[in-house]
Amino acid sequence: MRFQKTVVALCVGALVFAPATGAFADEAPQDPAPAVSAEAQQAPQPESPAPAEQPAPVETPVAPAPAPAETPSSETPAPAPEPAPAPEAPQSAPGEAAVTASVRILDAAKQTDARVVLVGSVLEARDSTVAPEGVTPETTFAWLVDGTEVATGARFTVRPEDLGKTITASAAVAWPATDAFAAGSASAVSPTGVPVKQTATASAVVKISGSAVIGKKLTAAASSVTAPTGVVVKPTGYTWYADGKKIATGAAYTLKPADFQKRITAAANLAWAETGTYVAGTRETAKSAATAKVVKQTAKVTVAMRVTGHAEVGKSLTATATVKKPADLKVSGTYTWYVGGKRYGGGKKINITPGMAGKKVAVTYRATWGSGTYASASASKQNAYTAWASRPQLMVRSAFAQLGARQDCTALIERALRASGKRVGDLGTRASEYTAVGGKRVSALKAGDVLIWEGRHVAMYIGGGKAIHSGYAGNQTVIASSALDGRPSAIIRFN
Repeated sequence: MRFQKTVVALCVGALVFAPATGAFADEAPQDPAPAVSAEAQQAPQPESPAPAEQPAPVETPVAPAPAPAETPSSETPAPAPEPAPAPEAPQSAPGEAAVTASVRILDAAKQTDARVVLVGSVLEARDSTVAPEGVTPETTFAWLVDGTEVATGARFTVRPEDLGKTITASAAVAWPATDAFAAGSASAVSPTGVPVKQTATASAVVKISGSAVIGKKLTAAASSVTAPTGVVVKPTGYTWYADGKKIATGAAYTLKPADFQKRITAAANLAWAETGTYVAGTRETAKSAATAKVVKQTAKVTVAMRVTGHAEVGKSLTATATVKKPADLKVSGTYTWYVGGKRYGGGKKINITPGMAGKKVAVTYRATWGSGTYASASASKQNAYTAWASRPQLMVRSAFAQLGARQDCTALIERALRASGKRVGDLGTRASEYTAVGGKRVSALKAGDVLIWEGRHVAMYIGGGKAIHSGYAGNQTVIASSALDGRPSAIIRFN
């Protein structure tokens, strides 16, 4: 088995590695080959003269290597030497810190920049110093009134004697030395002063005009305005109250249904600008005198009614009401009919029946309303007529009244004519007798016509192919066919 040993050679200040081969006992060493970098192996090299013969390196005995593994492996290079540590740079002296001192004055309550303050206000000095990292400045504050220091500390309460003067704040900043910076100090004064002023007191009298009626408009106006000399006060708006509760803003207010039975008041909002002595301000005046309790409107409603038709038996009457009212008012109405002074029914229409003849037929329309704006009320209109019947209708009515009576046929007609207002004597069964007392011959049948079978019989036509007959079946008055005795020879009508 062969082993390798390593010979170290110094060549022009560089380390190279040369393997030496040979048997442990007899093999002569071979000439070492110079080491070549990977870059040199990849790039083609120009021809160079053969190197001069170098002295044989001194062999350095090494410990025998352990038995290699069965798998072949490449040669293991020797470890590279550790780099020498860099020399330490010389330390420089600490420099001057670039510190910028600044200070602001805040309203302590609002935490905003103070522009103008009142006596009793609390001011706060706010440090806004900028310093390099590692530098920790410490700041102390002082307060100046018209340039004279009067207090120290982060906060200052404005005194009565400061009224009309200007307040400024100063900051003294100091910091200790660090490894990088030397100790130092800086100072600053607030860039603008804060003037001390006072509040103004203003007042005015508010009056309300208009009617305290729902839907009506009320108007508020301020007068008798008072304020300190030099302060100009103006009303900027108005606030409305109902029984002390805020309900609206603006110079005018239209009363609503929700205001019913409440009393209305108004207050003015006053405002004034800043002056050399006073700060700008606003305030609400005392409330005006209250109105009367709010009431609803009384609606103006008129009702008219027109009735069409005829109060004749067999016909009808129709009522139509017309209501004039405010556009925002809803009105409901009902129709009621009366016959002979008694309630008959509702609706717009009534049919005149024979039983109504001679009686008073009246119709009443009643309109009612009420809303959040308008008071509840009603109005009505009535029209009345006397129902009447035509002579034929009256004759039919009389004939019906005679049903069951024992009489001859001519008595039936005589009584019917008299009931209709016609004066007649004894009549017979001939057409000429009836035309002689005002009857007229007709060809078409209609209820109330007198049917004549010449020289034999008379009857009263009631419509529907029926007639009322007397003198039959024991002289009884009955309803039977209009052709009971055949086709009548004459038809007589009384109008």
